[in-house]
This record gives sequence, structure tokens and C-alpha cells, in this order.
Amino acid sequence: MLGQSGSRKMTYEETIAKLRAEISGYIQTIKSNDVWPRLESAYRAMAAIEELAGDPRTTLEEMFNVSPPPLAVRPKPAASQLTLGDQQEPESAAELEKGA
Repeated sequence: MLGQSGSRKMTYEETIAKLRAEISGYIQTIKSNDVWPRLESAYRAMAAIEELAGDPRTTLEEMFNVSPPPLAVRPKPAASQLTLGDQQEPESAAELEKGA
């Protein structure tokens, strides 16, 4: 079993490395465009003004409308799947987790 999880982790690491390299290539393409220095300058100016105004900083992630997908949430076992001795989490605790 340990071998399976170890090989799965290696596969994940290899996939992540390949995707990083692919994204890096895209970034280099974008940065080689003559628009990039103007975008970078405008972004820095906006960040400085946001700081002076006390506004939260706008991230490039927001500007490009790119964000990672939400983390997968593991489903909790249904009450029918609980066995004797298992503890069922009260709904209020689940709501607190969502807000955290």
C-alpha cells in the first residue's frame, strides 16, 4: 500500500512539474510581448495608489480572472453509515467549519 501512495505522489509531482514548465512557457510568451512592460507599470501604479488609499491590493490573479479551483471537500459519512461508537458531528460544528 505504501508503494502505491508513494508512486501516486511521484506521479503528482511529475505532473505538477510538467504543468509548471508549460505555464512558464506561456508566461515567457506574454512577457516577450511589447504590451507587458506597460501592463506591469500600470499594475505597479495601481498597487501603489491602492496602498495609499488603504484599499486591499488587487492581485494579478483577480485581474486575469484566473484562480485555482476550490479544494475538494471530502463527503462526510451519512448517519446510516455510522457504526456503534462513531460520533456524529453536530450541524453547528459543520457550519463553523464552513465559516473558517
